[in-house]
Amino acid sequence: MDQEDSRSCEVTLCDEDGSAAGEVRLHRSKDGKVHFETERLVPVRALDGARTLLVAEEEVPSLLWVLKAEPTARFREAVTWRVMAELARRHPGHVSVREMHGGGGQYDELRLYPRPAPEGCSFFISLNLQGSAHFGRVEQEPWRSFWSDYVGAEDPKDIVDELERRSGLMSAGGHVSESSLPASTPDVLTIRAIASLLAPTAFERERWSCVSGYLDTSGYGGGLRRELFEAFPLSKARLCEHLDDDMLGEAAYRFWFILRGGEPRLAFEETGLVWDRHDEQLNLVARRKAVGSLARVVPELARRL
Repeated sequence: MDQEDSRSCEVTLCDEDGSAAGEVRLHRSKDGKVHFETERLVPVRALDGARTLLVAEEEVPSLLWVLKAEPTARFREAVTWRVMAELARRHPGHVSVREMHGGGGQYDELRLYPRPAPEGCSFFISLNLQGSAHFGRVEQEPWRSFWSDYVGAEDPKDIVDELERRSGLMSAGGHVSESSLPASTPDVLTIRAIASLLAPTAFERERWSCVSGYLDTSGYGGGLRRELFEAFPLSKARLCEHLDDDMLGEAAYRFWFILRGGEPRLAFEETGLVWDRHDEQLNLVARRKAVGSLARVVPELARRL
């Protein structure tokens, strides 16, 4: 738009097949800013679901592209694991991460539960990869703009802090700082390692994912994912070991499998044990102690994928 042009104009966003994906109305304000108004504002500095946005004129071309974008399933999975890893890191020994499929099996969720989790207990937080953030507190409304707010956040820590606040997880001492984080327990190390491995896959063409050893669904077909344990015989042998805090008394809940294109590549147990496709075993706790940090262990795991 010309510097002196105070009129509004409309821009039609099109998908690759040429079909209309939405319209954006642009207005110039007196201060030289360009005013966006759209029914489909995806999270570029989104303000709690606001439908308008003020940006510098030079940002217009890139924003017109981003406005039509939606976070991919790969991106959402990586973000979900990163958020859950941070929450678990702040509350070691008090929470556990579980894969759930509510809504008749239609939802794809990671939930944060109290640890141990007695039968019938409510979760703290549920991140639905196909929807919103939900909370176990009945008085707390779902965070429907969670995904857009996360993408638009200057610092993802602010989003994690807000999840804690809304869920009631916030400790009396306030937000946990990086310098005051408690020591990670074996289960927290496991979740952190999975999150670190999935983070670089968010923008790859092939789908990477991580699934539980137990398919917990309110639809049909739930139960032990036997085919995953069959791929890692040593993990299968560990199923007979029952721990006091196994969810619902089911050992399979504490196992996780990283998949590439649907094929299992690594198996994890929340005791800190990891197995690769050759059934070679690594102990996260011992290995981190040997090399000094989890960040140094993750590349070793990546080479086993």
